[in-house]
Amino acid sequence: MNRDDWSAVPARDPGTVPDAHVAHGDRTGQEARHGSATSAALAAGRVHGRPAPQYGEYAPAGWVNPVLADQARAAQEHAAATPPAARPAQVRTGRPAPTRPGGRSAAPVKRLGASQGDLFLTLMLLGLGLWSVIGYFRTGEVATAVRRAIEQQYTALSDPSALSTAANVNLVGALTILVFTVWWSVTRLRAGKRSVWVPLLGGVVATVFSTVVFMVVLSHDPAFAAWWAQRNG
Repeated sequence: MNRDDWSAVPARDPGTVPDAHVAHGDRTGQEARHGSATSAALAAGRVHGRPAPQYGEYAPAGWVNPVLADQARAAQEHAAATPPAARPAQVRTGRPAPTRPGGRSAAPVKRLGASQGDLFLTLMLLGLGLWSVIGYFRTGEVATAVRRAIEQQYTALSDPSALSTAANVNLVGALTILVFTVWWSVTRLRAGKRSVWVPLLGGVVATVFSTVVFMVVLSHDPAFAAWWAQRNG
């Protein structure tokens, strides 16, 4: 083995523990290492004047770990190949959307109605309207109750059976008004708007409709029409 088989590299920084198995070369303060094709190739890629990082040493300035560089390049290629629909949902602020314990994105909770009180009153009034419409399904009892009230306060009717027809028409109208009121109320509640006035308006419309239906029947009854003309004549 001659002198040309050894390559000289700068000595390690002061304070490091010298390698007991490496023999020091000349007096210029450089380590004597066996020269080979591998060591020559590595020395060509190093920063000039600095060795490659060893175990327990800091990496020299300008040195990049090739493994980390390959991982970063692969992550960028994967992100570019992933369609936008498959990427995690983000809020407008740019921050990732909150996720549930199972890993799914948690949708933001949307409040119903303008306030808790508005929601409570709206649902309560809708419940009262539903209860009233359920009572209208007993058309025979409704017609009997209306006939008794008219006979007690006004006069006897010539054709009380006409009140049954009025009760059926009242049921269809009240049911239609209730369905429309519920739909309108739910739409406004989901939009976060004040909705308590919607069932109130529906109740007023249903009352006016019921009154008009029975008044039309009474106006065509001969006995009631004679009584009304005598009273106002």
